Amino acid sequence: MPQTASDVFTQISDTAQQVGEWYTNTPWQDMAWIVAVAHALITLYLLGRILTNQRSTGVAVAWLVLLFALPIVGIIAYLLVGEPYLGKRYQSRSAKARALVHEVAIKNDLDFAHIPADLPQKFAGVANIGKTVTGFGVYDDHTTKLLMTSSDAFDALMADIKQSSVSVSM
Repeated sequence: MPQTASDVFTQISDTAQQVGEWYTNTPWQDMAWIVAVAHALITLYLLGRILTNQRSTGVAVAWLVLLFALPIVGIIAYLLVGEPYLGKRYQSRSAKARALVHEVAIKNDLDFAHIPADLPQKFAGVANIGKTVTGFGVYDDHTTKLLMTSSDAFDALMADIKQSSVSVSM
């Protein structure tokens, strides 16, 4: 049986009255504790997410400062824009590229993660960081050069490709 407008109005009025009774009968101290505990749990959760998901230490510190300096704003901002998100297409292409590099390494008997035993101790930490981040180790005759312009970088890349004898991994 269809409801009339007065039935709908009566239901709304009853619901509003129930909400009002709950509102007036709930001690504010209880509500404050509930909000404080919820805020603490959300902050701890986001603290863990920030420390594990942010790639840059500076970015992680900035998010933590925002989270603790402006708690509500920090929570909302991080939930909206804080997570580094890579699209599914990018993740798929990246997985295919890693599999291809791995296949080439096996085929050509290459050990990309090689770190020589005789590497001076002062370089071992940097070599391990590079291996962790890029998957590539340190080899003899490798050099590093700071290239200031894109044309310099392109010219150096082309020279390295022309000089390669087995494969080029980018």
